Amino acid sequence: MTDPSPAQVASELGITEVLHFTTEKGVLGCLRKDALLSRKRVQDDPDLAFIFTGVWPRRDLEWIDYVSLSLTRINRGLYAKAVKNLPELWWGILSFDPSLLDDPGVVFTTTNNVYHEVCERGEGVSGLEAMFKEAVPWGYLGSVKRRQSGTPENLPTDTQAEVLYPGELPLSLLQTIYVRTEEHRRLVLAWCDVLGQDEPPVVVRQDLFA
Repeated sequence: MTDPSPAQVASELGITEVLHFTTEKGVLGCLRKDALLSRKRVQDDPDLAFIFTGVWPRRDLEWIDYVSLSLTRINRGLYAKAVKNLPELWWGILSFDPSLLDDPGVVFTTTNNVYHEVCERGEGVSGLEAMFKEAVPWGYLGSVKRRQSGTPENLPTDTQAEVLYPGELPLSLLQTIYVRTEEHRRLVLAWCDVLGQDEPPVVVRQDLFA
């Protein structure tokens, strides 16, 4: 009997989506390149220079060639800060198949990757399971997140926990694009048409951004 893979463990926990929020420019860039690229690759790609908008300076430069993802729910606190920094743009959420968790080089973190002193990083099943420990240090000054009786099984203990995917994530694993309005949905579909990209499901779900 073989040991379970990260994707199998995720399925047992009820995880059906791995999520990434991005600006409208980010959505367009993904459709143009047929992949979700790391910040480094976006910066270095001449085709994407016109759409690159950094939300904030990166403090974890050794991880700049990784894509940051969340399990089940986006980091809503981080999303709120991003919206405040770039109020002129609208946002989308890309939902990927959890099978990506089995890909080589995927790293799991117990909290936000910038919290170097307390963030635990690991690969494989042990790295994934660490995201769901009963208590997870986060931030500074001895802060700890603890699982509560009502915490859904498919949510990490700290919702700032990240899945770090190396390089670029192919859109062949894209399940859905979530947007806030019908206007944004129609615009994404129009981009697909212009770029000759297969249309993914584009769904209006305002509640996912709240």
